Amino acid sequence: MCGEVFPQSELQVDHIEEAGRLSDWSDLESFVRTLLGSTSDNYQLLCKNCHSIKSMAIRHGISLEEARRKKKIADFKKLSLCAMIEELENLGVEEKPKTKKRSVELYESFLKENK
Repeated sequence: MCGEVFPQSELQVDHIEEAGRLSDWSDLESFVRTLLGSTSDNYQLLCKNCHSIKSMAIRHGISLEEARRKKKIADFKKLSLCAMIEELENLGVEEKPKTKKRSVELYESFLKENK
């Protein structure tokens, strides 16, 4: 999806046509049938980040672009306040936020303005 090159350890196997979710024992039979019926042309290698984005899009019924934005925000929220401020400075955001909440608001605003 991203077109970048990664070492094998950073790749995951993705079902092009979804195998479904295995979240409960009742899902097991249909999940296994789908896996056993899959051919190699239903698989692709994706980097972990792209696989996460694709899975999020499918799970929430949103576009890949929206899933990409949500993942960026989720990753940003994991940063310390200092790291958030540094990232915002690198993006050219002039306001210096004093809280993580405000930092996230500024980051979300930046992403919306710079699609």
